[in-house]
Amino acid sequence: MTDLQIASIQDVRRYARGALAAAGAVDLAPVPVDDVVAAVGLHKASLFDLGEPDLPPRIRELAKKFTGRVLGAMAIKEKILYVDESLSPTRRRFTQAHEIGHHALPWHEGAYFVDDRTTLSPHTRRLLEQEANAFAAEVLFGLNRFTDEADAYRPGLGGPLTIAGRYGASSHAALRRYAETSGHPVALVAFGRYTTHGGRALKVFPSQCATSGSFAERYGNVTTFFGDHVLTARSPALATLATLSDQVHEDTLEMPLETRRGAVTFRAGLFYNQHLRFMLLTRRTVLGRRARAVNQPTTA
Repeated sequence: MTDLQIASIQDVRRYARGALAAAGAVDLAPVPVDDVVAAVGLHKASLFDLGEPDLPPRIRELAKKFTGRVLGAMAIKEKILYVDESLSPTRRRFTQAHEIGHHALPWHEGAYFVDDRTTLSPHTRRLLEQEANAFAAEVLFGLNRFTDEADAYRPGLGGPLTIAGRYGASSHAALRRYAETSGHPVALVAFGRYTTHGGRALKVFPSQCATSGSFAERYGNVTTFFGDHVLTARSPALATLATLSDQVHEDTLEMPLETRRGAVTFRAGLFYNQHLRFMLLTRRTVLGRRARAVNQPTTA
């Protein structure tokens, strides 16, 4: 469950399922994104291969309004999807799926869309971009398939990180999807890469946090447990996270928090992707298979 509520999420899922079905990819992992592009009647072009004069004038106009690098674009009238082919494979797959969403969702009535890191980010406040991001996640994670498979493991880092590569997803995206959709009470907290306040605190990034429905129902939204910054001395888990150099720290540490049920001690799995630091909160359980968290997750 995310802080950005999309009223049309069921419609988004319906059209994502239709795109997957058209490509014969409902049961495939990783989803062949190029097949989905073709199945919905689009042609793909590289932003780098095409000179600026070859781009539709409206896309050139929109691109000039961006201060950052344009990563993807969609010309609906021409049925052409543009993507920066120099992106990492996981980022390129997400960008393509996002642009497909602009085409596949019929109420996205604009003729042209141009996207950069801000519109492709989970914290975008533009409704159409939220919907295109949601569409991309539904397509790339095979609707419920990723969540069902991850939930078969014991709640924690191991499940989503073990299967992330099979879905062509970054470890960060897999953890976020897991925390948003898991049937288990799990929550993902995101912190900045560097410490603040003289090395005594970590900055919290609420837009990158995610809370599963059952976690929110039992304990509340995880973003309410922390302020803008949190002191690393608050718990050994936070102190370890602040200095974590390996990508994964097995979830053997504890994180006490005040929740709507009062004081609760969670198990804390720690993950660092060289950009942000993450803490996955779970409750101890003996259910599910034990998955070993890989030391070298898929590149973010």
